[in-house]
Amino acid sequence: MLTLLKYIIQLILSPKNGWDDIADKNPDPEILLTKGVYPLLGIASATVFLGMAYHQATLPQVLIGAVNVFGSYFVGIFIARLLFDLYLRQIAGQDVDKRQSTTLILCGFGMMLLFQIIENCLPWNLLIVKFLPIYAILVLSKGCEYLGISKRKELRFTGFAGIAIVAVPLLIYYIFYLLIQ
Repeated sequence: MLTLLKYIIQLILSPKNGWDDIADKNPDPEILLTKGVYPLLGIASATVFLGMAYHQATLPQVLIGAVNVFGSYFVGIFIARLLFDLYLRQIAGQDVDKRQSTTLILCGFGMMLLFQIIENCLPWNLLIVKFLPIYAILVLSKGCEYLGISKRKELRFTGFAGIAIVAVPLLIYYIFYLLIQ
């Protein structure tokens, strides 16, 4: 998990240098998933329980919130991988290394989970925290060079990655939230 956190923090602070470092290290996506994203997913779900102390939420509300966070990001990872497998070649206009694209997906989800943890741990609602996923899209756009996507395809890729990695889990989260209410 520390390796993934190191990559995520580096991507947040300096996206271009972060993607360069990830390209140099070429991490194994399966290790990033099992030893990075999944533990981070568990922590994000567990931090929902802070709502009992901060927001006077009841135990059933917190349990539903924790399951919602876990389910939306867990399912979102697989949907993003599916979307990348189906459409990335058409979006990029060329073959893209599957290992690198999976690493990009996992780093994007790691960022989103870190933002969720930050939001859950704050005792008050800060509007700026709600806009952190937009910054995640900016960081993902800097991954074009990492994936070898041409300059003229960057905007298409950024929109695609923003939908697959950022919008899909948020959409699943809100759908779960509406269904449970």
